[in-house]
Amino acid sequence: MLGLGNTLSGGIVPAATGGCNATALASNGYSIAFDGTNDRFTTEADDTAQNVTYSFWMKNDVSGDNKGIIGHGTGSVGHFMLQGDKPTVYWGTNWLCWFDEDDKTDDGNWHHWMLYVEVAAVQNCKLYIDGGEISVNSTRTSGSLSAYTTGISIGKNHNDYFEGKIDEFAIFTGDKTECAETYYNSGTPTDLSDESNLIAYWRMEENTGSTVADSSSNSNEGTISFGAAFDSDSP
Repeated sequence: MLGLGNTLSGGIVPAATGGCNATALASNGYSIAFDGTNDRFTTEADDTAQNVTYSFWMKNDVSGDNKGIIGHGTGSVGHFMLQGDKPTVYWGTNWLCWFDEDDKTDDGNWHHWMLYVEVAAVQNCKLYIDGGEISVNSTRTSGSLSAYTTGISIGKNHNDYFEGKIDEFAIFTGDKTECAETYYNSGTPTDLSDESNLIAYWRMEENTGSTVADSSSNSNEGTISFGAAFDSDSP
């Protein structure tokens, strides 16, 4: 049964992870495009609430709400979204963190995003865009964390869907934000396949079929469906 990770009971936050050694990718030809209607990427990975860092490239030109960046099932479960242009961690009922608005969220250009989620203390979440930290605007901690009911979905959370493009999506255990500037690499994506604490890494380079390979050593392949498609527009 899916549920809450050891982080909640033990209260232990994983230490900053073993360095930032990524170098520029030799090539990067494709991303995945989402239409904001029902497209999605699904996988069984990241199915239990724990402290993790998400690293990905995103292109969005939708002003205002664009809610379905990631999710972990139905209801108020493990969502990251753009809510009125504010990047928002929505990890449970009244268990939220809003970040400041930033022009990069919806300017129609590719940007590198790095999000750290501390599930037992949502007020400690961190967000970096293009290597620069985005300040926390406000938090709500009167509620509690919701248990995940699925693995991570990209392009979808509950009944909301993302419109735009996403590429080079990786998940790490613990706080990896020390690597935000390295992974941004002045706008050139880096190869994360040999980085420490890697849970999953979807390069999204297939350009055919519906299966997306995991470039980590954990075999967490994903599936695109409902119209999500590979696209030759990439960072």
